[in-house]
Amino acid sequence: VVGHSLPKKEVADKVTGNIKYSGDVLFPDLLVGRILHSPYAHARIMNIDTSRAAALPGVKAVITHADTPHIRIGRWVQDRYILAYDKVRYMGEPVAAVAAIDEDTAEEALDLIRVEYQELGGIFDISSAMDPSSPPVHEDLPKYRCDVALKPIGNILEQAKMVRGDVQNAWAQCYVIHEDNYRTPVVYQGFTQPHETTVAVDNSGKITVFASNKAPFILRQMLSQGLAISMARLRIAPVAVGGDFGGKGTAQTEPICVLLALKSGHPVRLSLNRHEELTSTYLKEATATHLKAGVSRDGSLIALQGRIIYDAGAYSDIGGGLSRACHDLHGPYRIPNVNLTAIRVYTNNTPRGHMRAPTTPQPYFALESHLDMVARKLGMDPIEFRLRNAVEEGDILPTGHKIMNPGIKETLRRTQDYLKREKGDTKPGEGWGVASFQYHGMVTDPCGVIKDKRTPQSSAWVKINEDGSVVLITGTLEQGCGPVSIMAQIVAEVLGVSYDDVAVVAADTDSTPFEHGTGASQTTFRVGLSVQTAAEDARSQAVELAAG
Repeated sequence: VVGHSLPKKEVADKVTGNIKYSGDVLFPDLLVGRILHSPYAHARIMNIDTSRAAALPGVKAVITHADTPHIRIGRWVQDRYILAYDKVRYMGEPVAAVAAIDEDTAEEALDLIRVEYQELGGIFDISSAMDPSSPPVHEDLPKYRCDVALKPIGNILEQAKMVRGDVQNAWAQCYVIHEDNYRTPVVYQGFTQPHETTVAVDNSGKITVFASNKAPFILRQMLSQGLAISMARLRIAPVAVGGDFGGKGTAQTEPICVLLALKSGHPVRLSLNRHEELTSTYLKEATATHLKAGVSRDGSLIALQGRIIYDAGAYSDIGGGLSRACHDLHGPYRIPNVNLTAIRVYTNNTPRGHMRAPTTPQPYFALESHLDMVARKLGMDPIEFRLRNAVEEGDILPTGHKIMNPGIKETLRRTQDYLKREKGDTKPGEGWGVASFQYHGMVTDPCGVIKDKRTPQSSAWVKINEDGSVVLITGTLEQGCGPVSIMAQIVAEVLGVSYDDVAVVAADTDSTPFEHGTGASQTTFRVGLSVQTAAEDARSQAVELAAG
């Protein structure tokens, strides 16, 4: 079964339009939720008057921070409130929300809310943020709860270093030295379906959340913490996710929608428009990088010095990843003298979070661009330059890790052969580029932290039915790249049944076991191992019963 092209489990529902997204979930008396966002990037909230909005016919609920438990939430660093409390820290921050009988009424209600602000000076560039004399974006940052050791200082949320050898004395040995600066912009994930949540509360007080979110168990944990509600009262129900690309793994609109449903006593749907997506959700971090590299006459790297600074925005959904950033800034190369620093700073910009390999593409863009320029100064082919400096079996990285079975040289040589065959087809103004990249997608980070609080956990159940067909029960969610179908293939392979005889129950927090969430290019390996282990256990039990 594994190794064959098979139809995805959800393909029939998708092509017929029967698959259910959060916006397809219908309830009687379903209300429309809308959010009031701050027009200021940094301002103190002096007063919020919701009386006119609450009195508007058709409005069933109006909420502010006063309707919340005053608990900060966050995936790694608990740095934000569900609704802004004493002040707003970026333009677009949620300040209040309403639930009404239709969208027009909800929009009118937002216009009737009066918020009195005292505008404060904002910090919008990383240089200003790192200035010790700049006011802190988060005055109480050292007191924030955090699941990783960050040791924040001022506006610096976290920093990491990688050092080996003696960079300063190594420059004298270099034939060519190149120094340059690189910047990457903020990036929006660009998923087709904006953030959307539908929430219903039954007569027993059970809260069911239908959300465009790829990590239902993480979402449940954040809702439980931020709303001070037992997980037993919270169910994250499975719905399709209309695209993710890293942007739908944390709580964003969901806590607000839950509060509106609880206060109104009605089901509520809260959907963001594209403007709100761009101004109030977690985008990919912008960076600024400085690099200095030195090489010998034959092109061997001798020294690399650099610093990359990440703009975390007003709130950061990424924590503890900067050791990887230093590792990425080093790249898959043999460099005897290294001094690299990675820093993440708060600003009053839009909050920043995950988007496809968080923290990783930015340093590689800088490093690989830099190495191309070094190769050009040497008059050396960029692939030959990388082949000369690529890591080999047994090499020790500055982190102390030993390289095992590196494929970089074989990959570069195959690329070189391909270019020799295809280069003749280039037209004037066209060219070829090459870059090398390594990615750590498993449960150990580059600095050797194993199975700490960040380690993604996975679990699965496999049930054999009376007729020999099988049910796989997994917390993995289908976010578009086929993980549910892959897991069904693994079960079929282990148990020796057909792919069609494997049903999958997925991503319902009330009926499936804990799963960290789909993402980080590790789902097939990490979740696949838990599914394989569960299937093997079921097979062993069946064999034991048959033997009896």
